[in-house]
Amino acid sequence: MNVAFRSDSSFSIGTGHIHRCLNIARAFKKKKVKTFFFCSDEVGNVNNLIKREFKLCKLPKLITNKNLKKNYLDANFTIKLIKKYNIDLIFLDHYYLNEKWEKKVSKYCKIVFISDFINRKSFCNYYLNYNIPYENKKISKKLLNPDCKKLIGTDYSIIKNSHHIKSRKVKNKITVFMGGVDTKNITSKIVNTLSNKSFDKVRKLIVIGVQNKKRDQLINQTKKLKNFNTAVGNQKNLYSFFKDSKLVITGAGTSMYEHLTLGLNSVVIPQNKSQKKIINDLSSLNLFSYIKDIKYLNSDYLIKKLNQKKIVNKKKILKDLFDRKGASRVAEYFTAQNFTKNAKLKKISEIDKFFLYKLVNDPLVIKNSLGNKSINYEEHEKWFQKTIRNNNSRILIYKTPKHKLGQVRFDNTKKNKTFITYSVSNEFRGKNVGFSMLNLALKKNIFKTPIYAIVKKNNEASNKIFKKLGFILSKNYQKNNFIYYLKKN
Repeated sequence: MNVAFRSDSSFSIGTGHIHRCLNIARAFKKKKVKTFFFCSDEVGNVNNLIKREFKLCKLPKLITNKNLKKNYLDANFTIKLIKKYNIDLIFLDHYYLNEKWEKKVSKYCKIVFISDFINRKSFCNYYLNYNIPYENKKISKKLLNPDCKKLIGTDYSIIKNSHHIKSRKVKNKITVFMGGVDTKNITSKIVNTLSNKSFDKVRKLIVIGVQNKKRDQLINQTKKLKNFNTAVGNQKNLYSFFKDSKLVITGAGTSMYEHLTLGLNSVVIPQNKSQKKIINDLSSLNLFSYIKDIKYLNSDYLIKKLNQKKIVNKKKILKDLFDRKGASRVAEYFTAQNFTKNAKLKKISEIDKFFLYKLVNDPLVIKNSLGNKSINYEEHEKWFQKTIRNNNSRILIYKTPKHKLGQVRFDNTKKNKTFITYSVSNEFRGKNVGFSMLNLALKKNIFKTPIYAIVKKNNEASNKIFKKLGFILSKNYQKNNFIYYLKKN
């Protein structure tokens, strides 16, 4: 298997796209997969970082806007490289390359489209987005083809590993990093806010991106200010700057995940429209603080966040949710032969509520459910806490060492009946997961009662699975487009 990445970096594009592609590429490299980068030579690029680890194939400097002609030309050059290196899978992480590019390239290899948001039609085979907690119904219906597999949610967060970084005692320190470029110079505005006397006793570390054109200006701005220090930051040293901070202030790009995985108290400030969309989606999980626009930033707000207490529980959740295994999961997904081979059913834990939130809002799950509606996080949280304390309900998660494949739920009623429901995560459908999961679950015979299943008539996959598992039609088996099944012990 040969894998390629089509991405760019520059003063205008930033460096985040390349860095997350590098993280995925390293995971493939560990699996002995040949990996290539196809990049153009833009002004302010970080192609030198790529060359240290991977084969870099330079494309002509074409990508400066969404010009249709340039998309076609870029696609043609990419196709030549795909043929030359026998590429099986190409990751597209680029805002300027559109569906016209995808349509041409998709004839020669499969495409994984990495995007923080999607607002256009796509011909990709796989869609990767870790910035949304669940699949947006509009995405699946209007923008992606029906056969597209969606790798969605925090499990796929592309964060570099930090196991080599030893934890330190938290200091009275605020660390600021607004990305590798910071074109709007938001860092300067934050420095002005932190120059307030209220922060005189607080150490302020201003981390400046390697491609930031205002570097000298920012250094001069902080020179005469009390308790300010500056440092040049890149993806290799961010953890060391963040780890002992009482508060971290960042944008909503790749650096945001660096402090989330450390479970740090933070304030996120989006720098553009796409980052505002990211924040809007992720904020539903209620796990971090954010300001919609830099104009709302003030010293009183930051003092309040700096002195915020009782974040221990939230810190554990953040570290579990953003566990630095996303890139490894991506590589495993595309290289594993059989996911059910090492899969086991595990009793549900607190962290699994986010996986269930993703499943319950999956468009296909909604379509096949009895309720037939999406659920907001507040409703889901209340349901989850109530259910895990209910002795008449059991939820089991079907998982491998790296992936969560689906869930099975048993509900015991007073009438000596047990109802079974299940759902499989989008990316694992069509891989025999549903049957294998239910087969294992039924062998547990949890409530030792007859088991009933209610399935929509047009849900062919579930009807087929329950029949294969030995369920029979119950009395009055068909009503209101539902089919009722029974399995006796």
